[in-house]
Parts: sequence; C-alpha cells; structure tokens
Amino acid sequence: AQASSINQGCCRHEGCHLLLSGNMHLTAYPLPDFIGGDERATESPEFLWLVGMESGDEVFVASLADVPMEFEYLAKFHGALPEGLQLLGLFARGVVATSDSRPPALPTFIPNNFGKQLRLLLARGEGSTLVAWEILDGNLASSSQSVAMSSKFPRLCVRSRVRLLMESSSTARVARHIEDIANDLPSRLRFKFPGHRSACTLEELRDQSPNLLVGTDHDHLPVAVDAFAESLGNSGATNLVNMSLQACIASIILDFAAYVIPGCSLADAAAALVTAARRQLQDAAKVNAGALPGGAAQRVDALTFRCFAPCSVPHIVCLAGTEDRKVRGDFHRFFRLPQVPQLLPDCGLPWGADRHALSSGKPINPHLECGSRPGWWKGSEGSKSAFIQGSYEYCHYMHDRFDDDGWGCAYRSLQTCVSWYCLQAYCSKAVPSIPEVQQQLKRVDEAHKDLRVGSKTWIGTVEGMYVLQDFVGIDCRMLYCQSAADLARQAPQIIEHLESHGTPLMMGAGQKAFTMVGICFDSASKEAAFLIVDPHYTGSDDLKTIIGKGWVGWKDLAFFKKEADGGFINCCLPMRPQGSAHI
Repeated sequence: AQASSINQGCCRHEGCHLLLSGNMHLTAYPLPDFIGGDERATESPEFLWLVGMESGDEVFVASLADVPMEFEYLAKFHGALPEGLQLLGLFARGVVATSDSRPPALPTFIPNNFGKQLRLLLARGEGSTLVAWEILDGNLASSSQSVAMSSKFPRLCVRSRVRLLMESSSTARVARHIEDIANDLPSRLRFKFPGHRSACTLEELRDQSPNLLVGTDHDHLPVAVDAFAESLGNSGATNLVNMSLQACIASIILDFAAYVIPGCSLADAAAALVTAARRQLQDAAKVNAGALPGGAAQRVDALTFRCFAPCSVPHIVCLAGTEDRKVRGDFHRFFRLPQVPQLLPDCGLPWGADRHALSSGKPINPHLECGSRPGWWKGSEGSKSAFIQGSYEYCHYMHDRFDDDGWGCAYRSLQTCVSWYCLQAYCSKAVPSIPEVQQQLKRVDEAHKDLRVGSKTWIGTVEGMYVLQDFVGIDCRMLYCQSAADLARQAPQIIEHLESHGTPLMMGAGQKAFTMVGICFDSASKEAAFLIVDPHYTGSDDLKTIIGKGWVGWKDLAFFKKEADGGFINCCLPMRPQGSAHI
C-alpha cells in the first residue's frame, strides 16, 4: 500500500491507509491490543473507545480508552484530550473478524452526544491484523476492510502555558472574569513560537504572517510556545504578578496543547491553542460553579492544569486536579495505565527547557543518543533489545563539587539508581550525597558501623543495595556472574528485568562500578552488548563529550572481561514498587 497523509500535501508518513466504504482512509497506531498475541473470540465483546484525529476522509487512531458509557465520565475524559484529538469510535475487544464477517452490534447505551461522533468500529482480525467498519449516521456499513498500522504520528503537538490572576471575591465575579478572559484570548493572548522573534496575537498572525510554518522535526515531543497576557478580561487577569490587587486572588494555571498539521501556518497553530485554552477555561468555570463532571472538590483560586505523557499512551493529556487520588485513579483506569506513578503533579511535563520538577540539573537520559543497537553489532535481525523505562540522572565523579575521583564510582552508580525513583515520583527525598550514603550505610549494615563519614572508603554493589532498599523502601535482587561470559548467559534475566521493572542496574566489575540502562542480545549467536552509564567521568556535563568519548555508550563482553580482570561481576536489580498506593 502507498503512504498517504492526514491532509494531502502537508504531512506524509509511513504506513498503509486502506480505503473503506464512504471513501475513508484509515491508519492505526500499533497499540498492544492491535498487535498482541492470538485473540480468542468471546460471546460478549468489551468495547473500548478509539481516540484519534480526522481531517476530511483521513482518520488516524492514536489510542484506546476504557471509559464507562456514561455522560459524566465521557465528558471528563473528552475534556482531557488536547485540541485536535477526539473520540472516533469503538474497538470491539474479544471479536476476531474476517473480511466476510458481520460487524458486532454496537452498544445501545451510548450517550447521544457521543454516539453521534462515532465514525468507525474496529476489531482484531486473524494474526496481527485489524478489520474496520465505517459508521454512517449511527449505522454500520456491511462491508469491511483489513487495516494496516503506522507508528508515524501524522500531527505535531504544540503546547502553551499561562498563569492567570484575578480577584475572587465571589463565585459570580469569578465566573464573569473567566468569561471575559475567554472572549479576549484571540486579541490579547500573545504567542511566541520557537525561531520567531516577535510575540503576536492570533489576530495579528492572521493579518501579518500567514505563511510562517511550525517546525516539523519534533516527532512526538510537544513544541513549547511561550504565551503572554498582560491584560485579559475586565479583571485585568495576567500572567504577570500584579501587586496592586488587594482582594482575594484567584490563580489559574492553564497548560494546554493542540495537535496540528505539520507545515500549517502559525495562525492555524495559534487558533488551535486558543481553542484549547478556552476549553480549559470552561472547565475552570465548571469548577467554580461546582459542576465539573465526575471531579473532586477543587478550589478555583488554586486550579492548575498540567500536561502529562503517560508511558503507554502515544499522545499527551491535559488534566486538572491531579492532586486528588480519585482524579488520578479515574484516568489510570481510562487509559489502562500500570499501577505506577504517571499522573502525580510532579509527573507533569516540564515546561520548554525547564528541568524536571524533581531534577537536580544533572544530565537526564544521556543514553538516548546511543541508538537501539551499537554500530558494531553483528547479531541477527532477530536480536532483542530492552531498555530502562522512565528517566534517571547521570551521576559521575566530581558532581556536586565533591571530589570522589578514584574511589566513588559505586556511590555514583547508587545515586543514578536513586534518581530514577525520584524522577518517577516513587521517592520525594533528594538523592543522597556521598556522606549521606555513608551515614545511611553505618545505620543499616552492621559490617559498616565503624565507617567514618567523609572518608574515601569504597563500597560495592551489595552495600549499594542495602542503602537503596532502606532509602527508597524497595526490594532488590542480586545477580552473581562468575565472568564476562557468564554475564552474557544471564542476558535473558536482564531483559526480563528491564521489561518488567524498567529500573537501572547497579554493576560491580572487579573493583569498578557501572550502571546498565539497556541490553542487546542475540539468542542464536549468544552475542551481547550492554548500554552503560559510566560514573568514572570527571569532566563537565557536555553531552557531545560524554557520548563521543564513550562514557555513556554500548560496551561488549571484552570491555567487562578487561574491567573485571578475572573477578566476579555482580548486578543489583532494583524492583519497581507495585500497587494502587503508588498512583
């Protein structure tokens, strides 16, 4: 099949688009439910919502959602979708169809407002295929087509954020302020796009810059668009602190996003952002009136919207009220997220070039520059790779203005592992310094009760495990390897750990320590490569130097044979906490 576009001439991408009845072209993102193992048919299918985007006859399915067929839940979920995404239809999970199959009957209890939006019904076909039926005016087409998939996202995400301050003397007054602000957005909210010097309103962009283009090289990452609003509405609401306001102050932080066609004009992108901002203001008005569907009680004078990028969802979502466990729990269920922290306030996407809310400023995930396999890899096409899930900080010699050159590598590997738990919001404490690690070790390990805090005493992987378990409150598993060759034989266990827990591994090879964040393994040839974060680096945090000199990069078995120098190689595999208490 030929590649096509969501809007002809603007955004071409890989993948099949197959013609359905009604002249619709459909592409689906390769979600696990679409490409998983063999599916067995059930008598009563489970219906999941299709989330995606459409432009004319072009439709792209981006994600699945398990939202109850009740208006308040659907309204709540729909409000969290960025502008440009919508509920497109239903996926009949538990149905295995062929091109000759009759479509399963649609549920009869869909709220009318959302039933009118249905465009298509999907079901699994034989193998890893999809079958689709178009829905026209609530009626299913009798003919179907198989559907291929593409991981290339056809839209670009633009994101903006603004803080509004207003007097909040009464509910009615706040409601009027919000309405005035929403009316003023096109003429007074200014956007500064990356690569452009001036900040313009939507009206100015339409008049002056119709041909400027939004960048197209950001892949799934949102493009940060700065927003400025010196005066909005009759209340003078502003994203600048106004010291003259004497009454009670309401603070509303809008964090809004839109998916737009790559190559569109800045005016089109700004228009989508204005619409997204208005939707969040409408939700703020509902909070103010105590009528937000399915939401917990929330004061409008301290309302914050945040953008999140859940690990199993290929697009961002925009939520308010995630300080409340019920709100987080609902959206974990809607998106069928694992029971790990993903929607806590600290998990929100940082703004633009800002660092992660729990980051200390050290390099985050430098291994992403190293590729999914080493350049020298000679394994077969069937080779398997696995990597950590989430983010960590690269901690190395001389960080924090502390001279540990020559002896502190295991401390730094430990800090790197602790940082993973901090950045995933499992741990609210700061990553411990080397003296703090020593103090902790004195307390938890009888063998180190006489350790002098501030000394240059080496520690190993086992001591690091003791501190990690006590400091974060998690379990660890040790993997003991007799040699570098034995390390390769343990590759399947390492892959299983990375896929199920996704945490960095502390490694001890002879008298040196390292951190493993990925592996590539060929089960046929037994060839293995390990993606290593090396704590022995002493220079500045220059990513070009760190990657170019191999301080973070792929290492082969010869590397570990040399470093271990005939000794053992120990790996500490920290576990990921599980359970609803962590969401």
